Amino acid sequence: MCGFETEQNLIENEVLLLNENDKHLSDNIIYVSKPNNSLSPFLAIYLVAIISLFILMIALSFAKIGAWPVLIYAFAVIIGLSLAFQHAFKHAGDSEKLSIQDGVLHLEIKELEDFRRYEVNAYWAELITKYFPDGDCRHLAIRSRGREIKIGRHLNANNLNQVAIQLKAKLRELK
Repeated sequence: MCGFETEQNLIENEVLLLNENDKHLSDNIIYVSKPNNSLSPFLAIYLVAIISLFILMIALSFAKIGAWPVLIYAFAVIIGLSLAFQHAFKHAGDSEKLSIQDGVLHLEIKELEDFRRYEVNAYWAELITKYFPDGDCRHLAIRSRGREIKIGRHLNANNLNQVAIQLKAKLRELK
């Protein structure tokens, strides 16, 4: 991915935040974000198998001494773990892209097979931010003509703060 990527960005999520030095990429794109996909499907299956084997060994040792109901809970944990990994891989292709072009704010959101594109007049756009008591951004949205669109689904609090600052500056330039 282009742009600046810190180790924190790579750990938390895959995100591209553009700064003033990234003019060669695009003057219009503010950010592109995707969820962290650092675990391949093969490694995920391997990890679930190892954890399941460990859980089953413990559950079988309890069943051997007469505590057979532990097996039910062990299978429930294994099923839950498998479903969690399945959910994560279903959303591996999700993304979000925010750009401003010709006074129009464009937001493209891809979730599973659903693709939504929003276009908002940047002059009428209002940035809505809500913060935790420690100052980290917890909610970022764009409001225009009574409609509010949440942005930054794949960003951590630090990156949400950066996007909020960049977007406020861009919107201020256009007004």
